Amino acid sequence: MANGILHRLCENGEKPADEIAGKISIYEMRILRPVNQHVMEEAVRIARKYDITVYDSTYISFAKYLGCPLITADRKLLQKTRMLSHIPSIDEY
Repeated sequence: MANGILHRLCENGEKPADEIAGKISIYEMRILRPVNQHVMEEAVRIARKYDITVYDSTYISFAKYLGCPLITADRKLLQKTRMLSHIPSIDEY
């Protein structure tokens, strides 16, 4: 749903991350714990920068917010976000 909102709002040009995050948070998405505005704004920025889904970027944003790594086996995600140091491959564990 979040990706649909992101793409729909940006059809006619770039919208600010806070505006998009506000629209997404209306649906009270719950992943691990309630999503706050800061986490969603960062998730939108990450999704845009690395061309990944808002779903995936929300987990990345939460990990960053909580100061912990996001361990994943998703090779495509790892490749697209290889510049982010807090996303190690599950193979490293």
